Amino acid sequence: MKGLSCDIVILGAGVVGLSMALELRRQGLGVIVLEKSLPGQEASWAGAGMLPPGYQLDHSSSEARLRAMSHQLWNSWADQLSSETGIDIGYRRQGAVGLIPSGDSQRQLFDDYAQEGVTVEQLSKEDLKHRFGCQSSTEETGFFIPEFGQVRNPRYLRALQTAFQQAGGIIKSQTTVAQWNISTSEGIRLTTTNGEEICGDKLILATGAWTQHLLRRSSDVINPGIRPIRGQIALLKESIPTLSTIIERGKQYVVPRGDGYVLIGSTEDDCGFDRSTQPESIQQLVAFGTRLVPSLLNAQLERSWAGLRPWNGSTTPWIGWMSEAGCGAHERVLIAAGHFRHGLQMSPATAQLARQLILQQPTAISLPPISPELALAQPA
Repeated sequence: MKGLSCDIVILGAGVVGLSMALELRRQGLGVIVLEKSLPGQEASWAGAGMLPPGYQLDHSSSEARLRAMSHQLWNSWADQLSSETGIDIGYRRQGAVGLIPSGDSQRQLFDDYAQEGVTVEQLSKEDLKHRFGCQSSTEETGFFIPEFGQVRNPRYLRALQTAFQQAGGIIKSQTTVAQWNISTSEGIRLTTTNGEEICGDKLILATGAWTQHLLRRSSDVINPGIRPIRGQIALLKESIPTLSTIIERGKQYVVPRGDGYVLIGSTEDDCGFDRSTQPESIQQLVAFGTRLVPSLLNAQLERSWAGLRPWNGSTTPWIGWMSEAGCGAHERVLIAAGHFRHGLQMSPATAQLARQLILQQPTAISLPPISPELALAQPA
């Protein structure tokens, strides 16, 4: 079978893979994306698309640096996507309310926002009830973060795919890699399960929760730590929209889309690659949302779903060359994985950082080190 050649091969057509593919294609590089199923159908599609703000590119926390970088990129990133494709990705900054139980450690997050220069307005119980339709407990404190935004995942993913393919990029769906050969002098050569050969100069791993099948620990071949964490979400539909602002309490949230659809999420289930939804969990999510926003009692449950978030045991994804992990010839291999709950939020920053690393440009922020124990394994 005749092979293909390009500058960059990307494994994974989720939001991270597609964002990097588009950014690199805009630089004139030849990019081929290989996807084991269909583009944008895993964790990228399943999330709520929340976009918290940030400002300090030199913050001591790598998560805060990535959040700040993406926040500063989102306006222009969304505008360019809409201009290129004509697709409304539902990007807007309508603000978010945070509810924090008295003494809860989650309060630190909002204190951190204020220290970073993010506008944070303290709310009274009357504010919560009358401005936002939110029913808080007597022990809770409320905050409003006006710069908090959101994007509609399916539209965003469709726009990324459309823009990339319109620019001449290639996506090969339902394509699995059977074997690879990586050489410092000769580049990348991949063989797919159907026998097709694809050659490139650089390889990028954007394989989300499935990254664990491509990596090993160089010392003992134990799973490197990226593993799937299932998040379940319920979708409600209001006949007349009553909620206009995101509301968060800890790791749970209510996200109105502006057209009557409201997302309520989410769980964090360490259950392997099980994408099923659990009726009891969905009932608990709906109960959480309707207690928090009583007007949702009149909404109808439309559907529910689950996605598998890639967690590497940290709040920060791995973004960098595998050679940093002591992998020798793998200086041709870039990894961008382990974004957990932050894939959509951090996709513009991840794309720009990948472009800077590939083109040997200074990176806009300092990146955290990648574990020196990680090494590549042959695809499982």
